[in-house]
Amino acid sequence: MELNEDAKLVFDAMREGITIIDTQGHIVFGNRAYREFLSKEAGGDIGPIEGYALRDLRPGARLPDVLASGKPVLHITRKEIEDFYFVNMYPIYAQGELVGGVSVVTFLEDAYQARDELEAMGLGVPAMTRVFARLRSMGVDIPPSVYTIPQAREAVLAALHRGLHKAENGGRQAASDEKGAE
Repeated sequence: MELNEDAKLVFDAMREGITIIDTQGHIVFGNRAYREFLSKEAGGDIGPIEGYALRDLRPGARLPDVLASGKPVLHITRKEIEDFYFVNMYPIYAQGELVGGVSVVTFLEDAYQARDELEAMGLGVPAMTRVFARLRSMGVDIPPSVYTIPQAREAVLAALHRGLHKAENGGRQAASDEKGAE
């Protein structure tokens, strides 16, 4: 398995740590963010990592297990030195044949920064998701496409208006039913 130079440039531009291994567990590519992570862990620059067995550098690495099972492993949270991160690992297939695996490491500092930026823009996704779930459990119809505070306000007002309109029509219907019963 080989990566062309364009693919390497793309991966090096990413903040997530990317590691690609072949079916023997040897590193085919580790991007800049992943190399920096390993260097920080080692206490100094470790130099090029391509060609090394992943488990020689990281004995607890689970990416080789993904190769053995042929199935992705997702949302693994870990702590190394001072860094908390989560990792998703995927097998790589070419024409139906397993050719390697890739791990994508997202550092929680980046995830928290993204969350803070979203909330600063009025996109408080985690909090809003909880609020929407609560409203839905109370019978308020909040469409799944709603994810910002202004959208939520409009959706809640529309749902309340529909509920009031429905109650108002229900009251008229009940009064009409009573008159018809007399």
